[in-house]
Amino acid sequence: MTIQGINFETFTHDRMRQNGKTVIVNERNICFGASAIRSYDLENKKSVQFQIDPNNPYILGFKFHDSSHKDLEDSYKLVIASGSRTDRTATRQCSSAALYRQHKQLRSISEAELKSERVFLLKEFSKKDSIYYIELTPSFEYSAEFSEIRMVPKDAIGIYRIYDKHEQIVYIGSGYISSRAIDAQKRSNDQFKFIEYSLLDNAEKAMEWERFHQERFVEKNGDLPKYNKIYAPKKGNISQIGGSR
Repeated sequence: MTIQGINFETFTHDRMRQNGKTVIVNERNICFGASAIRSYDLENKKSVQFQIDPNNPYILGFKFHDSSHKDLEDSYKLVIASGSRTDRTATRQCSSAALYRQHKQLRSISEAELKSERVFLLKEFSKKDSIYYIELTPSFEYSAEFSEIRMVPKDAIGIYRIYDKHEQIVYIGSGYISSRAIDAQKRSNDQFKFIEYSLLDNAEKAMEWERFHQERFVEKNGDLPKYNKIYAPKKGNISQIGGSR
């Protein structure tokens, strides 16, 4: 809101409570918010299995069980979230270190400094089977030295962020990764050091995530990266809690 030169934005911080049916990807665990647990009647569930779609690395499912993790193969114990002041809280969490070791996207997300990049909406897949899921954020899980940018396939589409010789992010973009990144370097008249990227199936979706990460960068740093002159167009289709505003 802007009135007579005053520009107000809502204050937020990393420990602020998240509303809605949320899941938080933390460094060593996945935390299911109280609202999600209560809304889906999961308070008495004792264990959870991770569900992965081989054709879509940005979807992660959870199958909740009444049985103990000791009785189910490949399942994890659900416990009351650490730091809770009462054992009556509905918030639950489970260990996730083993999953992160094999899941590039989740590992990258778990390392994000901003909590808004690690919070997702829990959605229903099958109430009968107690299966729910989240849509993950493409989080630059691949990387390459910029001198080897041509090794990225020419037809690879996605989002990318570029670092300079001081290892500072200077550009966030989307589209055909190798050609767009090379063009960005030519326009900047600078020497880039390396690039991080995520692969997506179409340019429009990539542009939405470009905008998402540009906004998160501004949240943290106060301005766009050095060589981003404007935001990517705002589509408004991203449903994550920390999505476009």
